[in-house]
Amino acid sequence: MTRPLRIVLIKDGEPLPQLCAPWTLRTGNLARELASRGHDVTWLSSTFMHYEKKLFCEKDHVEEMPDGYQLRLLSAGQYRRNISVGRFLHHIRFSSRVLATLFSDPKPPDIIISCVPTLENAAVSLLYARRFRIPVVLDIRDLWPEIFVTYAPPAAQPALRLILSPYFAFTSTLFSKATSLVSSTFGCLKWAQGLGRRQKQTMLQDRVFYHGAHEILGQVPPDPFVPTSGLRTLFAGSISRGYDLTPILNVARKLASQPNPPHFFFAGQGDRYDSLTRKYGELPNVTFTGWLKRAQIYALSQTCHVGWLPLADGTDDYLPNKVFEYASMGLATAVPSIGEAGRLVLENEMGFHYRDEESLQAMLLTLKPGDDALEQWKRQGLVYFQKHGNAKVCSSNFADHVEMLVSSGTSMLSTDR
Repeated sequence: MTRPLRIVLIKDGEPLPQLCAPWTLRTGNLARELASRGHDVTWLSSTFMHYEKKLFCEKDHVEEMPDGYQLRLLSAGQYRRNISVGRFLHHIRFSSRVLATLFSDPKPPDIIISCVPTLENAAVSLLYARRFRIPVVLDIRDLWPEIFVTYAPPAAQPALRLILSPYFAFTSTLFSKATSLVSSTFGCLKWAQGLGRRQKQTMLQDRVFYHGAHEILGQVPPDPFVPTSGLRTLFAGSISRGYDLTPILNVARKLASQPNPPHFFFAGQGDRYDSLTRKYGELPNVTFTGWLKRAQIYALSQTCHVGWLPLADGTDDYLPNKVFEYASMGLATAVPSIGEAGRLVLENEMGFHYRDEESLQAMLLTLKPGDDALEQWKRQGLVYFQKHGNAKVCSSNFADHVEMLVSSGTSMLSTDR
């Protein structure tokens, strides 16, 4: 680039840098990278913390971040449940605040990067950008609103898809008008391109950029939580419908009476947390830690050997960041899926596949700390992580794309049809 750019990032719900630094996530990584190149970067988010379900602050808040960008938090209320009217109302209030904030600045940005979810933010970004003929990148984080159909009972899915058809049509329009679609998975990007009926010329501007993880191996002192000498496994993340933890926990129950059985740590919470802790929480080889600070998760990971990526049926297009996080932690990744995440793990020899409880139990009985297989998966994971999954690499590639769109003079090509 020959000149500094004014860039607006719109992402609500991602853990704020103040809460997870120095291990920031996708938007925080991109904001830092763009700011390091001399660009004027503003990140718009709400004052509500999605994962903790509480307010970060009571009123609007503007903070100049140490990494050189501005974080602007806009008050838009709060909600208690992920699937609720309250959440949709929050989306609407926040998007209206975003639009007002954009128009309050006398000088428009050079480019806007808006994340999906939420669709409402994408809509106001495109509305604003059309007026000033600036490019908009939609960063597709989830198959939204497809995710609602996916998690519904199969018998109810056709009816639910019909009910949501106006919402799908709205999504299709947004995806068709974006200057560029990006995503962290090829499956998710392909879905968005198909729904948006992207033309070939426009699809040339679409890209996949992995979230990426930070290099932490050896940086955090061990914190064993429960001292054991056998195989230790870890699931870190939301304990929700997107992950099928039941087969893992059933195997844990079957192995509980074995001498020095594998230990199973579950670090996180979610809508299935209470039911699973009631059913399996008393097992001597199972520990539910609840949400942990990122440093605690990394510390725990340094005492473990296997990381779980148990994607539920119907989520083959998902590639959670756990693939890269587990690799950065030095864990072998265990996957039941043969979708995008499973193929990445197996083709790069970063872990193993299990079909069912029987095959999983057989595999765990063969693995011991220090085994050649575990050490090989660990080494391969670290090699892949450094080349493709390092957050610095991923955010640098994303930033290159942002600069390219502006320098090439690409504006709202899709909306000009």
